[in-house]
Parts: sequence; C-alpha cells; structure tokens
Amino acid sequence: MFYFCTVIKPTAKYYILILIILTIFFDSMSGQHQKIDISAIDVDFETILQEICNKTNMEFQLKCKKVSKKQKFFINAKDIEVEEVLNQCLKGSKLTYEIIGSIIIIRDNKDKKNWFDEGILTQTIKGIVRDIESKRELPGATILVLGTNPVLGSSSDRNGNYRISKVPLGRYTLKVSYIGYKEVIIPEVLVGSAKEVVLNIELNEVVQKIEQITIEADKERPLNDMAFVSARSFSVDETKRYAASFSDPARMALCYAGVATTDDYLNEIIVRGNSPQYLLWRIEGVEVPSPNHFTEGGISGGGVSILSSNVIGRSDFLTGAFPADYGNALSGVFDISLRKGNNEKREIAVQAGTLGIDFSAEGPIKENYSGSYLFNYRYSTLAFLTL
Repeated sequence: MFYFCTVIKPTAKYYILILIILTIFFDSMSGQHQKIDISAIDVDFETILQEICNKTNMEFQLKCKKVSKKQKFFINAKDIEVEEVLNQCLKGSKLTYEIIGSIIIIRDNKDKKNWFDEGILTQTIKGIVRDIESKRELPGATILVLGTNPVLGSSSDRNGNYRISKVPLGRYTLKVSYIGYKEVIIPEVLVGSAKEVVLNIELNEVVQKIEQITIEADKERPLNDMAFVSARSFSVDETKRYAASFSDPARMALCYAGVATTDDYLNEIIVRGNSPQYLLWRIEGVEVPSPNHFTEGGISGGGVSILSSNVIGRSDFLTGAFPADYGNALSGVFDISLRKGNNEKREIAVQAGTLGIDFSAEGPIKENYSGSYLFNYRYSTLAFLTL
C-alpha cells in the first residue's frame, strides 16, 4: 500500500492572512475588556456612550427605536471595564448591547418583558394631596413610586387628585414633593390585588429665603402654632403595621412619648399622668363618650374599638396646647376621621380575624358623579361561634 502526501510551503500570503485573522480576534477581545476612568454625574445614556468613545478607539451605533433621555445616571469609577459600565446602565431596561470589534451596537432586547405585559398583576394607587394646616388641595404635586423601573409616578390635578395606574403588587416607598413644601417619604405602602390603594397625603410648608417679605392679616391662620408641636397624625395603614394594635388607633397612640395605659386589656390613654376620663374623643368632629366596646362606667377606654379599620381614614392625636376648636379636654384629644368610599368602581371586601368577621362594600352612587357610599358590618367571632 502506498501513501502520498503533499507538502505546501508557507508563503508570504499565508502569513499575512493569519496576521489579519489574529488582529481582528485580539481587537474584538481588547474592546470588550478595555478599562477606562469615567465620571458621569446626572447625564443620559447617550452622553455616557460618547464619553466611552472619547476615552477609547471605539464607536457606537444605535439600532433601537428610542433611547430615553429622561433617565439619568451617576457613575464615578476608575479602572473599570467598558462591559461593566454598559451593564450598569442597561440593567433593568429594554435595551441590550453587543461589541463587535471596536463598535458598540445598542439594540432592543426583544426577550425583555416589562410590567405591562400580560400575566403581571397590577393595581392602582390614588388619593388627594392637601396642605396639612389649611386642608387646601395642592395641584401639581409630584408622586413617585420608588423601586420601580421605569419609575412610575403621577402629578395631582387642579383638585389635588392623583392616580398611578398599573403598579405591580408588592410593598413600595412613595416620594411626594411640591414647591414650597417639605418632601414626604411614605415607606412600606402595600399594593394588593383585592382593592385599589387610597392614600391621602398631607404636606407641610417649609421656610424659604426670599428677597422681599409682605406681611398681611389672615384670619384663617391658626392662633396657636404650638398645637402642631404636640400633635401626631397617622393613617390606618400605620396602625395595621404596629404590633399588637388590633387595628385600633388608640393602641397605636400608646407608643408615643408621655402616653401610657392602665391595663393591657383596655385601650385607655393616660397623657402625662392625667386621668383617661379627661381625654376628648371625636369622630368626624362630633364629640363621643367612647368609641369602644366593653366600656365600663367611669372610664373612657374599652377592649375593642367600635370602628373597623376599613372605614377609618387619618387619626389626629393631640397631647397639649389644644386649639380653641377642642373644648372640654384636659388630658388630650383624639380626633378620628372616616375615609370616603371609592367613587370610581364598586368594591367588596370580606375579612375574618380574632376580633370578628368584617364585611364592607363601597362604590360610586351613580356614574359620572363624585359622590360615593361606604358600608361596613362587623360581627364578633366568639358570638358567631356560639350560634
């Protein structure tokens, strides 16, 4: 058996071809792992791409529909790879990149799904933004849902109403800002699938330096500014998160300084050693003896609150320097406000717990009408078991 082989002598053409292939390969690898120093503060993505090109021999091409210029980035790093910079900027977005040689190609990521795709449960956050002192609606206030990408938000209309739709279920932190008012951060807002989140927000004015000050008489201004120093205002959502409160705003108030109780069984409130009998209870501005079940003669507290957490709005608790509106109070004032029903769509909620079985219904009275109704019924769990 005979074998034949051919020996090809390398020529200059082969060496040149191999050199070109190796040059392209190493150029592609060096472009991806090239390190730069970058300092970009409050700039958009295209500005960062231009900064990368200025510090390297690379170029970029945009093969996507649109690059948002609203989203700003803060990057300050030394000796960082180009890939790492691009990964940080495009994290959570609908764009992706590819480095071919010395060219950075930005294109749409078709595999990336957003919150608005089908199958993702969402809910609505809405409410009214008001001034905490005058209760006047604030138009143009900005409300943002932090921790969302892209950031969800809205602004209040001329009546102070705001609405943020298609918010994924979960817990979020809300940031509320308005010109001339102190910025408010509302943490741990629970967005559930059962019903819309109705969150009314009150803002405090802040002192700002101005060139000229004009002093005018205003009869609506409160005469007692110290009333706001000793006042506390909290929502029913804060009451639900407080341990062992049983959704009772009175038990929530026991955590404040200078406030105590006589017995863990009762929700009596003792303010700086004063008798609980001298605490003024008010519901929607109407004075009541005691909004509690199992109240004994001579005391103002009880074991369980009469009001369900589904109907309570905000509660104001004052421990001193009461305004003239609150008469017949020596110890403190507890003013409870009831919330309004949903004026856009009808909702029904049923819940059961150790205190009782709760049923509530709310909705608009009729279409294209701002009025609403709110019905609530609660029956004791123990009484239900004895039937």
